[in-house]
Amino acid sequence: MRRIVLLFVLSLAACATPNCDPETAGFVGGLGNAMSGCYQTNEDRLRQDLAAARQQVAAAMAAAQARRRDAADAQFDALSMSARLANLAQANAEIRRKIEAARARRNSDQGRVTAAQEQLDQLEHERAQARQSGNAEALDENRRKIEALEQFATSM
Repeated sequence: MRRIVLLFVLSLAACATPNCDPETAGFVGGLGNAMSGCYQTNEDRLRQDLAAARQQVAAAMAAAQARRRDAADAQFDALSMSARLANLAQANAEIRRKIEAARARRNSDQGRVTAAQEQLDQLEHERAQARQSGNAEALDENRRKIEALEQFATSM
């Protein structure tokens, strides 16, 4: 009896289809495929493919999250630069008002007032260049020069 079962199993294994496709194997071919282990091999390969695809999705999601963080950082930097520029523009406007007041008070010292005006024009030009280049250090240096000019204008 064992021989008959063994012969039956071997004959089923011999009936395995070459492409191991359960859609086309039929009943006897399907049993042969199951006995030969090709279904399990295909299932293992599909599980590995699924695991690899899940890893790719996780990596893509992590990369997208990193890009979102980078974009948020860039947006913060742009807003910070914009605020600094607005502060510098406001400071320049205040200096202009002080220079005009100094001109009205001290017509006798026209040379100092003219020099301050020229210096302010130069600082505004430097600020525009720093803004275009996005150079934060140049903006800070411009701010320090403006403060020094503001003190000078106040003392006039």
